[in-house]
Amino acid sequence: MPGHDMDSIDDLLVQWKRAGTTFDPLTEGVMGRIVRLGRYLTRLLSDSAAAYNLSGEEWEALGVLKRVGDAEATPGRLAQDLSLTPGAATARLDRLERKDLVRRRPHPTDRRTVCVELTVAGERVWREAATVPRNRERLIIEHLSEAERKQLNDLLRRLMLAFEKSRR
Repeated sequence: MPGHDMDSIDDLLVQWKRAGTTFDPLTEGVMGRIVRLGRYLTRLLSDSAAAYNLSGEEWEALGVLKRVGDAEATPGRLAQDLSLTPGAATARLDRLERKDLVRRRPHPTDRRTVCVELTVAGERVWREAATVPRNRERLIIEHLSEAERKQLNDLLRRLMLAFEKSRR
């Protein structure tokens, strides 16, 4: 690839081509990079969460609770936002509650529903644990100009929409 540095996905594409595999290298390059970057970012979040005695999944649950706010934070909402079964969401909340990071309380208007809120400790842990990956993400994304970041964001949005439509 003249004028471009070779990354690990380029190396894989060369190996696949040498092995006689027929594929579209542009498609495989895009998909391979998305998957590989996703793994890197997941590992980054998991490592940051582990420093606070959390799994990546627990940290992600704290983030959902922080984002949606107390009135909307129910076990059902957590399950929906994290693509979990209700049982898996309950198990995750149980672990967070044992760590005193969340508490359940009755919903203010619906007696059948339980709300989940971050405790003071949960709020602090989420905020501190979120700082490390955000700073690292910033260091990575700084390699693109603002216009390139916008373009990449728009292109990835189009892929997300195509994927989401195909799942309906």
